[in-house]
Amino acid sequence: MKAVVTAVDAAAGTLTVRDAGGAEIALAAGAGTRIKAAGKPATLADLKAGDRVAATYQGAGAALTALFIKVLPGPSGH
Repeated sequence: MKAVVTAVDAAAGTLTVRDAGGAEIALAAGAGTRIKAAGKPATLADLKAGDRVAATYQGAGAALTALFIKVLPGPSGH
């Protein structure tokens, strides 16, 4: 999914994104979550509100875990 980051809590390992339909989605980011920004490995702490991202995740309901997050280039990306 493509979305915009609305909140990041690196200490808790979570981020919240808003998808194209306007829905807020909370994602957990664990040790297995791969994050890339500007083509390089990044961490959850590197993400900020307003970043445009493409994310894949697994789970259902409130228990969603991000598998891969890529910061997209553009006005709000890195």
